[in-house]
Amino acid sequence: MWCFSQQRRFIHSSLCLLKKMKGKTPAEQRWLQRQLRDPYVKASHALNFRCRSAFKLLEIDDKFRVLQPGYSVVDCGAAPGAWSQVAVQRVNSAGTDSELPCGTVVGIDLLHIPPLDGAHFLSNHDVADPATHAKTWRGRFYSQGALWSVNTGMGSSLRNCSRNSRVCLVVFGL
Repeated sequence: MWCFSQQRRFIHSSLCLLKKMKGKTPAEQRWLQRQLRDPYVKASHALNFRCRSAFKLLEIDDKFRVLQPGYSVVDCGAAPGAWSQVAVQRVNSAGTDSELPCGTVVGIDLLHIPPLDGAHFLSNHDVADPATHAKTWRGRFYSQGALWSVNTGMGSSLRNCSRNSRVCLVVFGL
């Protein structure tokens, strides 16, 4: 009986996969298969992270301890907000631990970012725009203390590299 149940479950999952694959190019099909097998994608769903990239920041912070309670964090290129989720937890931006100082997390992106408790998002804003600077650094979000800028643009092309360098220069030039 158990063997029959396993076969049935396998057939069901295969049919669901086939429905998702319908109308996709071969490259899109390969990408979808990789995503469905990826352990970080599965873990991000289990831990309610917005995407698998949250584990990159967790690994960086575990190794170098760059995010401390009470710090202010600016997440440049924040959509969809997974790095901001990690930053909110690590700097105690939501105030979940009353014994630790509360930090601030601000996410900026040209795309829409869904709301997140403990983070302030500036959707449809350019980090290089002086109006965004006024809202972020000299305005209500940034106060005294250490400021960490997290650039989540991990593109590999030369165009992305030059764009990321420009963002870093703008952010650290303040």
